[in-house]
Amino acid sequence: MSIFTDSLYTSRVHIFVGNYGSGKTELSLNAALRVSAPDRPAALIDLDIVNPYFRSAEQEERLTAAGVRVIAPVFARTALDIPALPPQILSVFDDPRERVIIDVGGDDTGAAALGQFAHRLRDAKARLWYVINACRPLSSGVSSNLDLMARIAARARLRPDGLIHNTNLGDDSDAQTIIGAHPMLESLSCETGVPIAAVTGEAALKPLLPARIAELFWPIERFMRPEFFD
Repeated sequence: MSIFTDSLYTSRVHIFVGNYGSGKTELSLNAALRVSAPDRPAALIDLDIVNPYFRSAEQEERLTAAGVRVIAPVFARTALDIPALPPQILSVFDDPRERVIIDVGGDDTGAAALGQFAHRLRDAKARLWYVINACRPLSSGVSSNLDLMARIAARARLRPDGLIHNTNLGDDSDAQTIIGAHPMLESLSCETGVPIAAVTGEAALKPLLPARIAELFWPIERFMRPEFFD
């Protein structure tokens, strides 16, 4: 079992950070739907005040039906793109039973929104997951990820608990997409001391992966698709 899979049910607050296009929103949606249960309330905080196109708030109907309450930027799902955070965010610290998933906007600019809540998040023993899609610009090498990780940690005032290997090419993803990028993730882990917490992808890919990668696998369902793909 991966570090992420285990902690998803033992830690109350989980934060997804990373570069643009890393898949933070997809993972946030999957995590929120996974931890929600009739006897265990869940909330998804959409802190993406940077990118107006792939916000988790767009899936509010699906999340609400699954028992997940959604807290989003004030102008999410409108034609406006104003970085205004709703006051309800503080409510997630009130109920110790509620599982909380936080989807943070791209790079260190988006992570700055976390900084104001850093002390509350540390008190809640929040887990910070750095998501990597090695097929995206500025995320394909160790040095570029080292730089971005440092900038995100500084702005968020939190250190990553684990790396999540979410390398993909959308509909063109296959097992080799993941296998080819994994050595870079291993090098990054050695360089930083931050473990690879999970490898993600659609469930059908797991049997095609080497054992050392498959044992870290956390299957996800794809929800977010650009309108121009339809």
